[in-house]
Amino acid sequence: MKGVNRFDFGGILGLGLSHRINDKLNIFFDFTAFYGFTDHYNDFFISGFKHKILRAVLGLTYKLKQ
Repeated sequence: MKGVNRFDFGGILGLGLSHRINDKLNIFFDFTAFYGFTDHYNDFFISGFKHKILRAVLGLTYKLKQ
């Protein structure tokens, strides 16, 4: 490929939980980890935050229609 001098391999691991509170309301939690197997992001971020991202989400969903 012309103009490409780097290629990064990675993986994603996630876990999500949801609990129904009532007919219209759910609470949920999601945790996702993104890992790069090569050091592609070292050029853009400070050392120590090379190629992994951790994300956690906590939220509520509301059903508008039955």
